[in-house]
Amino acid sequence: MAETNDTEIEVNNDTTESNEFSYDDYFHSKPFLIFVLLYVDGEKRADVLGIEEEMYESKAKAKEWRNSLVKILHSDCCKHLSADEATAKVNEIYSRMKKHAK
Repeated sequence: MAETNDTEIEVNNDTTESNEFSYDDYFHSKPFLIFVLLYVDGEKRADVLGIEEEMYESKAKAKEWRNSLVKILHSDCCKHLSADEATAKVNEIYSRMKKHAK
């Protein structure tokens, strides 16, 4: 005779929650950020990394962006084999931002 599992599963159908897709919710893991930095270019990379036009206008905003990523990806915090290369790419992008910023 087969046993049945009478465990109830509660489903949340709350319509007040946003069903909007957000990169922040799914894609800000260290390996994904490293992949984006090293193998993605253009608007897609800027979108995932949170790069905005104001970062090319303000050195303070650019530095804030750089520091937030370096805290995550620096090889002291991240043991991924490409962590140093990704940190170098962040610094390269930051240098371009600083050239245009005031």
